[in-house]
Amino acid sequence: MAEEHVAEGMIDGAIIDVTCSPVGGGSTDDLTEQTTVFDCFVANEDNGDGTMSGFSYNATMNWSTGSYTYGFGSP
Repeated sequence: MAEEHVAEGMIDGAIIDVTCSPVGGGSTDDLTEQTTVFDCFVANEDNGDGTMSGFSYNATMNWSTGSYTYGFGSP
């Protein structure tokens, strides 16, 4: 989705790094949870001081069905 946003001019620059962490709605360690919600950070700018700037994305994985949804912004 972030690559599409770059191609459409919605966000500038190339995608440098993507990190996703599970948040409320499950975890990757608890196999009894049906879903896991991920908060993702998409970096598109290296600030030169060890930090990066970018945008928030989100995803929800349903482990029972194997389906997922995703979107722009925090979950």
